[in-house]
Amino acid sequence: MKQLIASLVEKRLPFFQKLIQIPSVRGGERLVQLSVAEELKQLGLDVKLLQNQPPERLSDGSLMGPVTVGLLKGAGGGRSLILNFHVDTAPPGPEELWTRHPFSGAVEDGLIHGRGAVDDKAGCIEVLLVLDCLQECGIRLKGDLIIQSVVEDEYSGKGTELCLKKGYCADAALIVDGHFGTRAALGNAGQLEFLLSLREKASPESLLCSNCSFVEDVSLLLKKLTLWSKILDNNTDPQWNPICSPGLNLGKISYRQASEESAAKCSIDGLVKFGEPFTAERLMDLFRERIEHIATAHRAFGRYDLDLRFGDLRHNPIAVTADTDFFRALSESVCAVMGEPASTQICRGWCDMEYFWRDYNIPCYLYGPGRGRNAHGPDECFELDQLIPHTEVLVDLVKRWCGV
Repeated sequence: MKQLIASLVEKRLPFFQKLIQIPSVRGGERLVQLSVAEELKQLGLDVKLLQNQPPERLSDGSLMGPVTVGLLKGAGGGRSLILNFHVDTAPPGPEELWTRHPFSGAVEDGLIHGRGAVDDKAGCIEVLLVLDCLQECGIRLKGDLIIQSVVEDEYSGKGTELCLKKGYCADAALIVDGHFGTRAALGNAGQLEFLLSLREKASPESLLCSNCSFVEDVSLLLKKLTLWSKILDNNTDPQWNPICSPGLNLGKISYRQASEESAAKCSIDGLVKFGEPFTAERLMDLFRERIEHIATAHRAFGRYDLDLRFGDLRHNPIAVTADTDFFRALSESVCAVMGEPASTQICRGWCDMEYFWRDYNIPCYLYGPGRGRNAHGPDECFELDQLIPHTEVLVDLVKRWCGV
């Protein structure tokens, strides 16, 4: 099998490069999805392009892209399986920080470079390689194999949610994203994106002398929020504390001093990372209560308008039990190829696992596509030799779970 996969990797490499060369940041995923759909059709799958009508407008103003679903119908008598990956990527950021063009798809020294190389277009390629192997070996599965190429993984999870709402469900699901070796993920910490802004109420002319105190007030607000996040940590189930620390992550703080034309304003973008027993909805309520308390309890904030908003990124903490037939099958497949059973962890980041497990009671884990570097950062790349063992694990799992 290793030799077959190695030869198939060579054949798939130009398409891997093409995937990276087509930018697919939020709202711009359609061209990549059409390319994936065409590959799935060539492999004999029944393919659908799903999109809400009219397309949903997201919090940043972009329109939600389509998801691609492919069905490889089984002969009957077996269990069904979803292989899920995402084609949306983080923005590339400033091009001058990259050694190569962010969407180069260049292959050098066993690495393929570009935004999305490891997160998660390698996952797409790995799933296509599984289908290639089944076709090359003439393998007919008993159970259905459903391929979900989704968007919004980096933000809201609405791509996976749409697939499931449209009825593309199965007895188990594997998200091919973010893991390598024997590591498999059973869950993820909760995440809540927020935007908090402060604006002075008085006229700009009367505030030109107050810029210094404004900075002090912003500092006080940040201290109060940091203290609040520590209180949240103290009320979190202790098993989540190592995963959720630090609870408050400030991504960007923008500040504008008062002038004759405008009042002073500060915008704070950030994330709150949290564990059980909290949910995103509960945390939003607590956050609003905290801002109201700060605004009324501290005289300094009486001169400001405080505005709190939440972004599309709002994921609940999730921990799927490992005591399922599907995890045992995954662990056996990992052991068959890697020489030892699957190890488990809870991710610090977020993923779409909660939609499968919480909403549809589908056992779901993360595994593959292999090792890479700098996801979400400059010079993202993926180690191409990782495709061989991880594809072999997935082929073994598909045969083991669906039946042949």
